[in-house]
Amino acid sequence: MRPEHLGSVLARPDTIVFVGSGVSIWSGMPSWGSLLEGLAEHLDRNGYSSELIRRELAGGDYLLAASYGFDGLTEMDRCVFLRSVLLDSEAVPSELHRAIAGLGSRCFVTTNYDRLLERGLSEYRPGEYYEVVTPLQQLEVASIVQARSERFVFKPHGDLGSCDSIVLTREDYREFHSQRRHVFEAMRTLLLSRPVVFIGFGLKDPAFLLIRDSIYSAFGGNPADHFAIMPDVLPAEADYWRRNYGIHLVSYATNENARGSEKHAELLELLHGYDTYASRVDRSSSDQSSLPSDGVDFDSSAHTLALARHARRLKSVIPVVEEPIPLEIKRTGHEVEKIPGPMPDGADAISNLATLREGILLEGSPGAGKSFVSKQVVRGLAEKLEDACLTSGVTDSGVRVPLFVELREYRGNLKELIESDLPSGIDLDFLLQTHSCLLFLDGFNEAPARAAADGTLVGQIRELLDGAEGSGVVISTRHSGELHGLNLPVYALDAIPMSYVLEALESAGHDPAGVGDQQVELLARPLFFRAWADRKIRLEKSQSVHDIYAQLIGEIETGISQRLGTRIDLGDLLGSVAFDVIDGGGLTASLGQIDAVLRRSTVDLPRSDVLNALLSDGVLIPAAGRRVAFFHHSITEYLAASHLAKLIQADSSIVHRCLRRPDWDQTLLLTLGFLPSVTSHAVFDEVLTADPAMALRALSYADQKDGAWLERALIYLRKREERPFEFELTSALDRLHPHEQHIPALLDLVENAEANGAHGAGPLWRISEASRPRLIDLLLDPERGYNFQTAMASSLRFFVSPKQVLRIIEVAAEIVVESADRDGLLAGVEVDRWIGTVSALSEICQDLPVGELVQIANHSDSVMVDSVICNCLRDIPHEQSFEYLAGRIADGLGYPIFDLHMLLEYEYSRDVRLPHFPELIPHLIDVLQSGGGDRWAGPCVSSLVSFSEEYRQDLVDCPIGDGLFAAYKAWILGDETAIFDHLAGLLSAGADWSSVPLFILRYADLDWSQRSATLLSLLRIRDEALAEALLTGLRDSGVTETSLTFHLEDLAWWIDWLRECATDESFLAYQLGQFLSNSMDADNRREAVGLFNAGGEFRAALDEYVLALMPELNLSHFTDEAVDWMVGNLSLHGYRFAVRTPLLASVADENLVQDRLIPALVDGPGELLRRNLLVVLREAGEKHGRRYVADDGSVLG
Repeated sequence: MRPEHLGSVLARPDTIVFVGSGVSIWSGMPSWGSLLEGLAEHLDRNGYSSELIRRELAGGDYLLAASYGFDGLTEMDRCVFLRSVLLDSEAVPSELHRAIAGLGSRCFVTTNYDRLLERGLSEYRPGEYYEVVTPLQQLEVASIVQARSERFVFKPHGDLGSCDSIVLTREDYREFHSQRRHVFEAMRTLLLSRPVVFIGFGLKDPAFLLIRDSIYSAFGGNPADHFAIMPDVLPAEADYWRRNYGIHLVSYATNENARGSEKHAELLELLHGYDTYASRVDRSSSDQSSLPSDGVDFDSSAHTLALARHARRLKSVIPVVEEPIPLEIKRTGHEVEKIPGPMPDGADAISNLATLREGILLEGSPGAGKSFVSKQVVRGLAEKLEDACLTSGVTDSGVRVPLFVELREYRGNLKELIESDLPSGIDLDFLLQTHSCLLFLDGFNEAPARAAADGTLVGQIRELLDGAEGSGVVISTRHSGELHGLNLPVYALDAIPMSYVLEALESAGHDPAGVGDQQVELLARPLFFRAWADRKIRLEKSQSVHDIYAQLIGEIETGISQRLGTRIDLGDLLGSVAFDVIDGGGLTASLGQIDAVLRRSTVDLPRSDVLNALLSDGVLIPAAGRRVAFFHHSITEYLAASHLAKLIQADSSIVHRCLRRPDWDQTLLLTLGFLPSVTSHAVFDEVLTADPAMALRALSYADQKDGAWLERALIYLRKREERPFEFELTSALDRLHPHEQHIPALLDLVENAEANGAHGAGPLWRISEASRPRLIDLLLDPERGYNFQTAMASSLRFFVSPKQVLRIIEVAAEIVVESADRDGLLAGVEVDRWIGTVSALSEICQDLPVGELVQIANHSDSVMVDSVICNCLRDIPHEQSFEYLAGRIADGLGYPIFDLHMLLEYEYSRDVRLPHFPELIPHLIDVLQSGGGDRWAGPCVSSLVSFSEEYRQDLVDCPIGDGLFAAYKAWILGDETAIFDHLAGLLSAGADWSSVPLFILRYADLDWSQRSATLLSLLRIRDEALAEALLTGLRDSGVTETSLTFHLEDLAWWIDWLRECATDESFLAYQLGQFLSNSMDADNRREAVGLFNAGGEFRAALDEYVLALMPELNLSHFTDEAVDWMVGNLSLHGYRFAVRTPLLASVADENLVQDRLIPALVDGPGELLRRNLLVVLREAGEKHGRRYVADDGSVLG
């Protein structure tokens, strides 16, 4: 039997040819039985009893016979015997070895201890090098399990060159599954992820039977493309092995009249036949990326099996977690309002990421669980993918292909890195075109620093995103600033829910109230929570973050020391390597670096023993190219900190150098715990003036009992110049743990440092009851403004108790609102004076139960309080919320309209049946047409109609005016062309747009993708009110980000209009610039750059409103003269930098920064130029992964 599929498998370079002892017998090597018979005779000759070994031989239990036979021999005796039997100098590769070498595979595994296979490959494949990998070579073992690794001979049972590597007895096999688990896992992964053909095994071969059991435990008996070529297999046997173990037995007949290898002549003939098949395959190239496109559709069996192997490999290398730690994600970053997010705030991380079909940035602090969550999502999807490949098929739209790569392995080509993790024959572009994929790019902050800084990697990520429509891409990093140019929503993964942590503490016998807040916060990070749960750290021994790291490292050191029989200090041993890894920006170390430090160490052991211990205990993990990485980036930083502390005490100027690169930040913080008190104070002061947010984080990293560091930080923040919202700083302020001595400084900060400083209110509330009345006054004071009030509320929210919230509401109820403002609030008009107070109170109250909120509203006659309650109810999908809001609208109030729309649109499930208020739709239609009413009445009607046939009928029966009102009603009821047709009529009639209710266009979610000509014609009218309405609607619907792309024949006309708008400083200029930058085609984008380079009247408008929003641009797109203009303009123009990143910051490279911008700052510029330079250098630094200027404006370099 010679199945065609076996032929195709043997032709693949990635197929594992698994060679058994039967192949070596062709060269005169002994069989299992002969070897053990020789062992019995060896025992007899040397005065040992062979009774047990002969008894087990007779019973066919070869493993037990080997155990009895070798039990009485020393390691040396065992090695001498094996070499005397198996190192036959006259044995040479046989014709069977030649036939195996003639197959298409480049991947070999053998359980044979001899070297005949290696010699055969060398002889019959001249010019091809094959790496021989034994169990003692842990790095090499790890490298061969990579998806596309080739040209290796893996000897999992050992090699005679190292007798201590040999697996032969039951005891050896037990060790194989324990102390040599890495070898077992490697073999298992290869079996999981590759086609396999067994040659030279028998059905009773002990090695084959053990492998069989591994296959069954891994596959559940269904590997689908595993074959075993064996002699004289009966049909019933073949059926049994196929059904129970998924191994297809290919039989050949033996010649009973022949002897030795001639008895198996048909095996040779069989393999020679496949050699003829394989000769059509070009073995000189390992690139199999063309396989799917060579007439193979994506649902072919070959492609399906390849995806199944991909899924199995992911399952093999990502361990299952029986009880995953719950983690939540939340929106964050400066793009929260500008970029819609695909996932709800506070959503479960694993379940929501698994459904993602677009790109996001996943941000998290060290140990927050970014890699953990990503891998668990990948494993879950891999399980579903494998099941689909073997059952329903991969065409099911619900089947997703997970991909996971670590960016620390990036070497200049992102596509190659991703494809290296895919089975041969699967091309990434093809995969993205034919399947919904979910790709995790893990650890952007761990990518080689140069690739991240020069924009190469970001550019390749952008290309990947462009080609991944319908697929999800998750880019994880510590800080998303370097990736803002990708315009992706940012989600934070910062902590395990505190309720889970507190419950776990109570279950472990700890009183949460007696555990320090800083320790609890650290336990909310998965890395440390798991270490605590595994009893690797003890809370009673932890006074700081540094202490917890020290305990974790100490546990690891104890394990390695016990294994090696000598004390190991990882900081002394590997601190310099960790330092070089971070300093080099690559996050992996070469084997040569490790060997060099082991040579210099005082550990009196063979270097290979120490390296293997570090690998076995998981301190080091193998990486590509004979490199290693530390098992977690945080551990790299801790060990590097131990070395950095020594360098600082020798030369403190190194702190300045480290501060230039944010990737040193965590290491610097950990260094504080290694330094003596005086030195650590000095380092803290340098950190404070460079980055106050980092300085505040530093407070928990060292045992700093006197509070002097926090006092200095608060005074510094009070005096510094106010900045736009700073997420890192405000987060650090919210997490402060002040003492009574800090109350005056904290209150001074909150009262005088505006929005960012308002985040000190929460910690102050917690420790100072006397300050609370003043804090309430500040919270409710409309003169403080929206930004201050909402910032303060977000800080207080987590510190005020429900009882204290009620007291704040009581104070708010006493606020006197002037009649004009009261009328505006009742009508639903945004009253500028009170918008901050209402929003802040809503933030404070949002955690109260819905029943209590409604009760408060029913017992209060304050319009302020009622507005606040309505704000809160819009976030609670409960019938009481709907009934209260709908009732208030029916009573004639305007302000609940927006809240009801938000409740229905974003909180309620569409299968919920709403209570019917017959008067609701007519009232909303009246408000819509009133001219001065709430503009959200229309969207609210649309939401109601989408929920209920009763509300739909109410709208059908409700009279409405003509014109755009009538078209809007028809559109809500399902006529998608009604509004477009009406606008086309107005356009052709030359309508007076001032009489058209244009606000409708702001809130109608219109899809202009097939009507771009009409849209452009409407905009060309150059009516400001019409343009603002159209562009606002486009922005809110997200069309400009997706499907609306066009070519403008008259781009200069549009830029001229933009220039005209910009002179009036109207918001339309920003809208128009965003519209153009998002929707222009490639030719227009090049034309816009050309207009800028040409100079003239359009340059300033293009600079500020269009080109700054084109992330593909870099310095090479601009002429030298244009760059000179950008630099010179910094001293002439006051950019509104809070709105967007300036063009110069987006395109400046390292040379421009160092050669022109930093010298300009050093030269003592005027105030305008200095302010602009600081903004540009900070923005460019965030993009480059550099800190060019300190917080106080001094140059770091």
